[in-house]
Amino acid sequence: MTLTHSCNTPWADNWLVDTGAEPALHHGLSPFGKTVLEEMNRLGMIVDLAHVSVETMKVVLNLSKAPVIFSHSSAYSLCPHRRNVPDDVLRTVVSAGARLRAGRGPWRGPQGSGPPLPQASTGSLVMVNFYNAYVTCGDTATLADVADHMDHVKKVAGAQSVGFGGDYDGVT
Repeated sequence: MTLTHSCNTPWADNWLVDTGAEPALHHGLSPFGKTVLEEMNRLGMIVDLAHVSVETMKVVLNLSKAPVIFSHSSAYSLCPHRRNVPDDVLRTVVSAGARLRAGRGPWRGPQGSGPPLPQASTGSLVMVNFYNAYVTCGDTATLADVADHMDHVKKVAGAQSVGFGGDYDGVT
């Protein structure tokens, strides 16, 4: 479940906060948002950070007791659009996984069910999208441009943290 879309929710700030188009209401998560995150972790729900503010990304990565995903985001270093994930957050994806493992061993799913993830894996994914504006910050993009984002995420967060996302709109 995504925590926001293109508006703030009662529990989390969205990416438009980073553009200045909307005010930060929670500076990440509200107290209720922390409860929502805890309950999602307890239920084994996947937390999606694709539309959240950078501060929300950092708060969730710091507090989550389970892996998270960015279901359709790209690398901010290659295209500085606020929907994309900055390198410091990509590095946090890796360190959050180390924190999860240090606290309880490898992530096994809700209530410890399922096989453990490999020790090198956080279980968290940055799934690169195919939306031109988030791939090249322009009107056109190619599969080579998408591959550049995948390579960048791999270099910063590790091969285990990169995947294919959505927002298929015009990449050729």
